[in-house]
Amino acid sequence: MGVLSDVYTSAMDEGYILDFNSYDTKQYMPYITANLQASYVSHTDDSGEHIYGIRSRTSLPGDYCNDSGLYTWDLRYDYYEELGKPAIAGINDWINVLEQMKNAHPANASGDETYGVSYFSNWSSDGDPANTGMLYGVKTYVSAYYGYEAYGMVFYDWTNDNYYGALHMADDGSYGPYIQMLKVHNELYKKGLLDPASETQSYEEYYTKVTNNQVFSSVMGYMGNNINEYMYPVIPDEANLLTYELGSSNWCIGIDSETEYPELCMAIIDYLYTPEGMLTMLYGPQGECWDYDANGLTYLTELGLSCVNDMDTLFNGERFADGFPMFNTIPYYNTATNPENGESYNYEYWKNTVTTPVNDTETAWREWADASSIENYIHDVEPYAVAPCVEADIDFSATDLSQKYDKVSDIIISKSWEAIKASTDDEFNSIIQDMIDKATAAGYEELVEYSESFIQEQLDN
Repeated sequence: MGVLSDVYTSAMDEGYILDFNSYDTKQYMPYITANLQASYVSHTDDSGEHIYGIRSRTSLPGDYCNDSGLYTWDLRYDYYEELGKPAIAGINDWINVLEQMKNAHPANASGDETYGVSYFSNWSSDGDPANTGMLYGVKTYVSAYYGYEAYGMVFYDWTNDNYYGALHMADDGSYGPYIQMLKVHNELYKKGLLDPASETQSYEEYYTKVTNNQVFSSVMGYMGNNINEYMYPVIPDEANLLTYELGSSNWCIGIDSETEYPELCMAIIDYLYTPEGMLTMLYGPQGECWDYDANGLTYLTELGLSCVNDMDTLFNGERFADGFPMFNTIPYYNTATNPENGESYNYEYWKNTVTTPVNDTETAWREWADASSIENYIHDVEPYAVAPCVEADIDFSATDLSQKYDKVSDIIISKSWEAIKASTDDEFNSIIQDMIDKATAAGYEELVEYSESFIQEQLDN
């Protein structure tokens, strides 16, 4: 097993790796040949007929990463329940719910002011807000609500093949997605729902406020429920969450050409790629650690759950860990789809996986969501805007546009905060126009053009 690197390629060229096609793959690998042709890793020789490895850490076409750490729209569910669980169709309904929460809970038990939304100043991919192009928190809402992915100075709508620059204005004068979300944050600010310290506070200060019940929501799961046990996903009906295809890695499983049992090796690999084989690798033998119920849904047995939670659990008199396969790769991502029932291979997403709720709020949320876990709820959310699994980072520092990017970023970030804190719509619009004028003079259009060409390159590849 290994990465399809120069070393692996050299090993193929030198004859150290078995050519699968030198044997009858339909006989020895019936599942793979029938179901996973696209997973083959072929040696790039002139004939193109030789197969020296089966791609691992892969997924089925259409599988995507509906991860509970992505855009979950966590909300203080206990407060939401107090309000009678009003419908949240769109972003304005969401703001109204936060406003009602603020009215009911203007301060926490210690008398500290509460907020609908809070950020920390360096919430960005590289820790430096000056190099994010836009306010990271705001562009996160663009991805979580519209499903558009940010590339440099551009958002791309993978579903409809549309580009939106950060400062996009439609022909009718309406704002594009980033400025629309700036306006949302302006409304939050004017209503006292956006923590005014967000521009400068540290992560530690943000974390303290969330744990101290001063914050009602978080668009991202790892910033909400992971910190405050009363926050659970309540996703607006109109939200079109961005997610990513699982795709496949560049790892593969091969066979030593000198093996004495090539047919057996092929049969073992074929078994591992079946749903039973994958589940057995992850959880142990079927019937003892896991199985399918009468409805065809996967479940862990009592023993299987014990083994998952504690690898030292005794299994047939020995530690479960001693028999656990120590491969450095697995056939599929564990969040890939099991074709037997459409569920994930990850037990946390199974409908039959029911853990003990941490509190009464989680019990009530599960009943409302008709889900046994956050993962289970997120797995079934529709719709998702699915972006390809591609290398998507634009590094302007490596281009001759680096200085322009820094200048334009500074303008957009500083003016974004000004716009968020505007007291009237006229002031907001004036600040936005000033931002557009100054950013354009500093080279914004060139950055948009470069960003769009980068996206096109991803599409072409």
